[in-house]
Amino acid sequence: KVAPVVKRLIERGTSVCIVNTNQQHVMVTSALKRFQLDSVDMSLISGNIYAEGPAAIAGHIMLSLNKFMHQVSPQVVVVQGDTTTAMVGSIAAFYNNITVAHVEAGLRTYDFQNPFPEEFHRRVVAVPSLLNFAPTPRARRALLAENIPSSRIWLSGNTVVDSLFDSLSKPVPGTATALLQRIAGAHPKGRLVLVTMHRRESFEAHMEDMCDGVLDLLSQVPDAVVLLPVHTNPSVQATVKQKFGEGQKRLIICDPLEADIFPFILKEATLILTDSGGVQEEAVSLGKALLVMRAATERPEGVEVGNAVVSGRSKEKIASLSVKILTDKAEFDRMSQTHYPYGYGNSSVLITDVILSHMKNGKPTSAPMSAGPHEGGGDKDPAEKQKSWSSHQDPAQRGPLHPAPHVQSHASLLPAPAASRGGPRGGADLVVVLTVFGRATLDLQMRMLQPQTAFKGRK
Repeated sequence: KVAPVVKRLIERGTSVCIVNTNQQHVMVTSALKRFQLDSVDMSLISGNIYAEGPAAIAGHIMLSLNKFMHQVSPQVVVVQGDTTTAMVGSIAAFYNNITVAHVEAGLRTYDFQNPFPEEFHRRVVAVPSLLNFAPTPRARRALLAENIPSSRIWLSGNTVVDSLFDSLSKPVPGTATALLQRIAGAHPKGRLVLVTMHRRESFEAHMEDMCDGVLDLLSQVPDAVVLLPVHTNPSVQATVKQKFGEGQKRLIICDPLEADIFPFILKEATLILTDSGGVQEEAVSLGKALLVMRAATERPEGVEVGNAVVSGRSKEKIASLSVKILTDKAEFDRMSQTHYPYGYGNSSVLITDVILSHMKNGKPTSAPMSAGPHEGGGDKDPAEKQKSWSSHQDPAQRGPLHPAPHVQSHASLLPAPAASRGGPRGGADLVVVLTVFGRATLDLQMRMLQPQTAFKGRK
């Protein structure tokens, strides 16, 4: 998603350093190769750190990024999305007084448990970001509702559409052709169902249900051929192996698809089942029927235009909705129309313009501009839209964004009660974290605590 921005910045003479935290080595290496980019490989994460969870990962990344920013002293730090790296990168940049640009800002479910921990991450990233690039009008409204000033928000569209259309403009790779031939060999008139699963909140029991839903789909639709590229996460691999073994004739299991292959497979799919965010955007932009195997989505635009349905993770719902889409022609036709709610493939143009304007003038262009979907829009053909958003066009000539209506607050922003998170762990009902500023003041602080009711008579 960030590659189109990097490429445009380099083309316009900007010195760009890509920091690769090396968390998904094979997948990242593939993406860098596809876009002919180099990176600084920080190799921050060792295998045992993953088992310790997001807090340990965040701590390791923070220390290394802070040191790196001291050494390089960039003018702008660009973070993308809602990963741990994006959140920590924005905080490290803020601590070092460096401008933060957030690509894909403003996505919200208003539920900190879905997705976990990404919903929290992206809420945090918005606070220090001076340049917030919202992919849709809804995302922009969410930022405004959180009191992010409109002068810090640009409606840009999503850069994943740039990458998608760029990939599909190239010749079909031989590896993609070979995989498509393997799929065709599974059934003479088979229909491809592409399945991807990887989210943390989907692990274990939820993912087992998702796998069972896929098996039920296969048993009820004789011409369905499922392709499941298995994510590198050990938990995902263990569940898939337990449920599917090595696969079967109409269930093809493979390694993660490289960045230059995936768009061509996606294009040939009849139905997509996914818990991924980016795949939702890509599928809708290609007019594909889509089942979102999550409790909630921060990309409801796909549902609103009719391509996507949020199924949840129960096997019954996944199977029944999939079967209906594949066997009900009217339903399938309704869900297979092409829309462009996430942009037209030129989002990186505006983002690059704004970043360079900030670097040159010390501030971004005077008013937010839009290179993405407008309020009430999203169906214009990308080829036609591209003509009106030339990379040579002065950013100031692009129209201002429309004012956003008030966005309701949501009670579900509150963390889930302890019972729903599995109950207390260990013997303590409450943990108090004390920050002690200097050992010399420790005795004073403890003496001040003694008169408080909870500490009377205790050491």
